[in-house]
Amino acid sequence: MKIVYYEMRKSWLKISTLVVLVILTVLNFIQADGICGIYYNKTYGKRGEAYFALYNTVCGELTEEKIAPFRERANWLNNEVSDMVFSSEYRPDLYYTGYIFGDFNLYNVDIAPEISYAATYPNISGKLAANAAECFHFYKSVGNDYEAEKYAMAYEMYQNRQIPEYRATNWANLFFNHEFSSLLCVIMLILGLANSFTKERESGMFQIIILILSI
Repeated sequence: MKIVYYEMRKSWLKISTLVVLVILTVLNFIQADGICGIYYNKTYGKRGEAYFALYNTVCGELTEEKIAPFRERANWLNNEVSDMVFSSEYRPDLYYTGYIFGDFNLYNVDIAPEISYAATYPNISGKLAANAAECFHFYKSVGNDYEAEKYAMAYEMYQNRQIPEYRATNWANLFFNHEFSSLLCVIMLILGLANSFTKERESGMFQIIILILSI
């Protein structure tokens, strides 16, 4: 393992490699921000200003004191627009978006589902943990240790899980999962591995490696 460690240090711990890593990371953030603007346009432009104005009133620790006014306002907006007869007058003094229907979407479509998911997540994870425990006992009783161990790990993973705070983390999923990130990872791998092979030839170690392999 020490040989691998030293080879990694020789290939990766270089100023040029670190500079490329920083540049590609910044490029990835820019690309992710652009994609986020497409998939989460509610957080951009004038709509984004209204979104974050409301978001800042409910973000952080989920408490009843904080959520109760939000829930009351969301229900009121829902009742006001439910019959599709409402004012289209621009009222920035009353609504974050300036319009009653805009605020209805802001409360009930954009933010309420996110808060609801965070608040009910302990129930969701609890059901998953209970199901995993049931599967564990079943496979243990029939002597299938492999499946039993798998569900034991799932139980440990999901038991007592909760989301204590509400945060806007949509960008994180895009940053780590979109295809552009994979492309940049491939570029970094090629950069590091290519450096290893070229240095072996420059130092003459390549001939020694060939000799060892032929013995």
